[in-house]
Amino acid sequence: GETILKNAVNMALMLIESKNNEVLSGTLTYAEAQEQVKQALLGPMNTAGERPNISTIDLGEHGYFIVYRSDGLEIMHPTLEGKNMWDTMDKAGKPIYIVREQIAMAKSGGGFLTYAWNYPYSEKIGTKISYSVMDPNWGWVVTATAYLSDFNQSTRWILYIVYSSSIVLLILGLLISFLYIKSITRPIKAVSSAT
Repeated sequence: GETILKNAVNMALMLIESKNNEVLSGTLTYAEAQEQVKQALLGPMNTAGERPNISTIDLGEHGYFIVYRSDGLEIMHPTLEGKNMWDTMDKAGKPIYIVREQIAMAKSGGGFLTYAWNYPYSEKIGTKISYSVMDPNWGWVVTATAYLSDFNQSTRWILYIVYSSSIVLLILGLLISFLYIKSITRPIKAVSSAT
């Protein structure tokens, strides 16, 4: 899961770099470039002020990107865009200031944070992991987040395939061994019954 989040942030940073180059060449304004990045990472904002999380970068069923300013303002979020989240704490009551921690980690070169947060559009709380890095072009704190349950679901599917394949291969191996041993012992039985 950590590798997926790290790779997702790196892809987002490459997108920002590309759009920043378009700004520097005069092709786009900063506002246009930043909106294009937001649309690529989450989707266009709807009339309710929310972004639908339709990114082509897979962060699991419930994962999404967040972008903060250094003061905790949500520059991009599916439902909290434009709100300052500086004092937001872990939903399970742990003494973790989520946004402060993510920004501090991003400023120090990047890092992971595990915390409790609501699933999108739900009151259900799940364990979430995030990876945050500071973008050098616009000063954004780019964060990819995902719920551990999404990774666990994928892991269970992989384990199911591995176990099923192992059982099939074991049965097949036993059957082949049985047939091979039978083919070797058949001539011996024929000789012993002839005597």
